[in-house]
Amino acid sequence: MTDKSPMRLVPPLLSSAWEREALQYGGELHRMLLSRVRNPQDADDLAQEVYMRFIRRGRAVKIDDVRGFLFGIAYMVLREHWRAESMRPSVSVEHAGEGIAESAESVAAAQAEGRELRNDLAHQFGKMPEAYRTVLVLLMEERLSYKEVARQMGISVSTVKDYRRKGLAWLGGHGYE
Repeated sequence: MTDKSPMRLVPPLLSSAWEREALQYGGELHRMLLSRVRNPQDADDLAQEVYMRFIRRGRAVKIDDVRGFLFGIAYMVLREHWRAESMRPSVSVEHAGEGIAESAESVAAAQAEGRELRNDLAHQFGKMPEAYRTVLVLLMEERLSYKEVARQMGISVSTVKDYRRKGLAWLGGHGYE
């Protein structure tokens, strides 16, 4: 008979008291995860991820409330799991092939629409007043700070912010938000 407890997921050599203390919450943690995901394998995987993050983060900070810290990590891991699950397409096996042709057509249409939108945006961006365009390029493409843009253009930081706002509003007025 194999051991099904979540304790087997935790590395056997724990070096500190808080790491050993975390083990006493293993059963409670596993039950909580299982009640949220309803799949024993997913609960095992999530418990292992919780303990790995617990050990990594716990070595970097002082832990006063081991249980709170452990379950806080568990809720973050659960949230990430739910987000990943919500991104997965839900198609049954018997109907999996039905939408492939429509999918390919819709992807091609979306790509064509995206190219058209990019070309139109580039055209509108080119018609934008030069100062607004320069500020937006330096801020968004070059990733310069407001202060760096102001210094490079020889204007004040408040003028940089104003040009950014006006540039974005200019694009928004042409249908780009």
